[in-house]
Amino acid sequence: QITIWISPEYFTLGHPRIIETDSPSVLALFWGVTATWWAGMILGLVLSVAALGGGRQSRSAGSLVKPLLTLMVFTAAAAVVAGVTGNLLASRGTVYLAAPMNGRVPEEVHVEYLTALWIHSGSYAAMAIGGIVMAFKVFASRKHGSDP
Repeated sequence: QITIWISPEYFTLGHPRIIETDSPSVLALFWGVTATWWAGMILGLVLSVAALGGGRQSRSAGSLVKPLLTLMVFTAAAAVVAGVTGNLLASRGTVYLAAPMNGRVPEEVHVEYLTALWIHSGSYAAMAIGGIVMAFKVFASRKHGSDP
């Protein structure tokens, strides 16, 4: 919902049109679900194995709330840092929109497009790395055997 307001072109020109709408909020919501449902499913499966698998004491779903909230905050912070970094680099011309997108996106909004791209890339990377770290921590936190 934030990046659609930074760069509508990121969604309208940088992605295929798979829903007929002129509403920025609907478009962002649709792409948010479409582009990330599988990542949530994979994270859920990995965490369920980390919390329940092997010969260790299981962790409850409730015990994963705090680690998941921490992962969400980490992902949001990484998105902000990535967005600011991408914006600064694009504003200075250090990074630029390459072909073929540089011809499709109007030049006057290249910086905004790249900012949205960096925000999304940063959040995806943070979620992937943070999710792996979280799964290892969850598994390591479990005691061996069924002793409480």
